[in-house]
Amino acid sequence: MIPTKFRVLSLKVEGTSATKSEIIATLNADICLQETHEDLVPPKIPGMHLIIHRPSPVHGSAIYARDNHSTTWGYIETNTDGEAVEAFAAVKDLRLLYDAKDSTSFQSACWRRGYNPDLACISSKHYGNIEKSMGNPIPKTQHRPILIDGRLVIRPQKPQQRPRFNFWKANWEGFMSDIEQVIHSINPTPEEYDNFQTLVWKAARNNIPRGYRKTYIPGLAEPNKIQYEEYVQAFNEDPFAENTIELGEDLLTSISNVQKERWQEVITNIDMTHNSKKAWMTIKKLNSEKAPQSRIAAVTPNQVAHQLLLNGKPLIKERGHKKKMKMDISHIMQNSNTNLEPFTEEDLTTAISHLKHGKASGLDGITPEIVTHLGVNAREWLLSLLNKCATSLKIPKIWKRAKVVALLKPGKDSTSPKSYRPISLLCIIYKLYECMILARILPPVEEHLSVDQAGFRPGRSFCSQVLNLSQYIEDMFENKQITGAVFVDLMAAYDTVNHRALIFKAAQIVQNSTMVRIIESLLSNRRFHVEMDGKKSRWYIQNN
Repeated sequence: MIPTKFRVLSLKVEGTSATKSEIIATLNADICLQETHEDLVPPKIPGMHLIIHRPSPVHGSAIYARDNHSTTWGYIETNTDGEAVEAFAAVKDLRLLYDAKDSTSFQSACWRRGYNPDLACISSKHYGNIEKSMGNPIPKTQHRPILIDGRLVIRPQKPQQRPRFNFWKANWEGFMSDIEQVIHSINPTPEEYDNFQTLVWKAARNNIPRGYRKTYIPGLAEPNKIQYEEYVQAFNEDPFAENTIELGEDLLTSISNVQKERWQEVITNIDMTHNSKKAWMTIKKLNSEKAPQSRIAAVTPNQVAHQLLLNGKPLIKERGHKKKMKMDISHIMQNSNTNLEPFTEEDLTTAISHLKHGKASGLDGITPEIVTHLGVNAREWLLSLLNKCATSLKIPKIWKRAKVVALLKPGKDSTSPKSYRPISLLCIIYKLYECMILARILPPVEEHLSVDQAGFRPGRSFCSQVLNLSQYIEDMFENKQITGAVFVDLMAAYDTVNHRALIFKAAQIVQNSTMVRIIESLLSNRRFHVEMDGKKSRWYIQNN
């Protein structure tokens, strides 16, 4: 928890009542500046003692400047009163407590918009110890409570309490050794995959720290921890002492240097070609907008799962269509090649190199970091397993099960199951198997794709398509010709793909019946469940 030395509450209400006093008491303030302009009776707030009572129907107990408008605190223009307040603050060496991301403190019923007439300043040397925030609105007043907290200059953050592996401190040599010694006792078959999963988890727990941090301070390295403890002790004794301020400034400088070094490392290691996740996360953090607050979903996981099933229903309901498609697939595969070369060690190494660290694991809990650090014997076992899956047309049961995380789309209605984007978390080794299959079918598929298609193709991107379209429009404009464009957005495009039509297309292009049967086995008998806000749906069978 972030240590708080004291809290000041400022609130303007038109008349007090027992209910309002109870609400104010729940804000746990040490000092309360309550401006009331109607009641002459001294207000009573549970747990607080009255120190000032000025029974005036007009004037309150705090300094007040009328109509003090300034662009510094969110107004469109600066008037004379606003300039006077800024000049007063400059003379007294005061700094304004204002953040443009915060909510407005006053909602005008007349103008139907928010303003910031309630200002708070602090001396410059104590500015880092003070934090201002807006409380929740109180009924029958247009002013929101203003909370001013005196806190540490370095404030610990409370991370998510979700256990995870700390791969930075992993003993990878011990991890590989534990698996290499036992892996030969497990048969490389789909039925024995559970034993392999147990072995990997046991080795990971013995060699990779797992848990979560109760508190976290960005940039606080090991050498700075003693310095931080000294500052906390001085703050608890006297938060505004000169020694406390000096310790805080030294600590800020040290942490700032560490953060600068990490920032330079992040910028240097950004690679948009292989993994753009870090780049986009960095850009998102640089955005000035406040992160949206997480909201509790207004629908249940079962409702979202049912919607996914509805999306997968076939659009063509013509009688005999399914039977005809089966016959067409069988006819094509009778004339197709049946030979399939087994996967090689080079195929496996290439597929592993394409794995991206930081991706979520599937139901087996095996992460990309774990797969990339498997030893020689473990990789040989894994290669034998994948070849066995290809020849027997069977895969481990857990590979056919997916955990679907439903995320609310930006700006969509939270009460509609259609407003949630499903993210399927698949087993990493299953994705490795898919990658090796893709490498086999990619050459013939590339020959049949249009040169204008950019999606899911190496060396192509959305940006290149925008550039091509812009160049085409410019060329037509220079030739004095009109250009027309049609933009189509398919609703639930991936969810509505018909699997039989996909198999038919693969059979036409790949011309290898064994590979087509492998793809068909991957798409059949798949199950999923949806997770939202810590709740799970029941298991559903996917029927596309």
